[in-house]
Amino acid sequence: MFNVPWIVPLLFAGATICGLYSYKLNRETTAFDRGRRGASWKQEIINAVRKAANNPLVATIVGPPDMRELIAAAGHPRGLTVDNVDLLRAAAILLAVTGAVLGVFGGHVLLLILVLLIKAPEWVLLYLARKRTKRMARDFIPVAARLAGALSAGMETTKALEWASQGQSALNTELKYALDRARTGASLAQALQDIADRTGLLDARRLATSVMQAQRHGVPVADTLMDAVRDARERRKNEVAGKAKIAEQKMQLAVLIMAMPTVICTLASLLISLSGQMGGAGF
Repeated sequence: MFNVPWIVPLLFAGATICGLYSYKLNRETTAFDRGRRGASWKQEIINAVRKAANNPLVATIVGPPDMRELIAAAGHPRGLTVDNVDLLRAAAILLAVTGAVLGVFGGHVLLLILVLLIKAPEWVLLYLARKRTKRMARDFIPVAARLAGALSAGMETTKALEWASQGQSALNTELKYALDRARTGASLAQALQDIADRTGLLDARRLATSVMQAQRHGVPVADTLMDAVRDARERRKNEVAGKAKIAEQKMQLAVLIMAMPTVICTLASLLISLSGQMGGAGF
């Protein structure tokens, strides 16, 4: 006699009922209705996910209802759109619920790991966004120096941004967006502020603030950019020096931990030999 968990026939019965109901709907609808529904079922799922994410408690689990900012911060990986992310979130929710039900009621404890999939789309986008931000922070100083050099040479704002945005890096892509804003009449400070808002780069925010102050007080923008680039270089040097100091301390701790077994074994052998000599002398 096979010992089948009670959840298995329950799931089988549920799947049978859903299948029969789907077959009934398929027989009752026309080809036009099937085509229309086939084109809209994804949108219905997307709307359901977004509506559920409007609840603050649900948003802490599955992510915010609108993922546009996070996708933009991640750089639209592989042409990912908001609808694609919402469909992925729906699939992750379905797998997480299935794993939770089978893990709790079916006794398959390992399937509870599937619950973590409910946060997987948001985690992946956050990881890609942080990785992209680090790359842009590394490329910011040379790109800002090119922009300052172009402005000091007498180029207009749009020409300077176009020259500084040459390349295929993530920061160059953001500069191209800023170039589009500048072509519509935005100032250099507004373009830099847009970059700072989209990327979260602290250097870009400081640079935008410096340019705004320079324009307000009539100071040449090119000189202000050069000063800001020099300050950014000094901060980067201090950050590297601080990281090197922390790495040195961690290395010393690692050497100490690796040396401890050798020290303990050496002291143990000395104590054993001394106790043996003392025992022999007493005898």
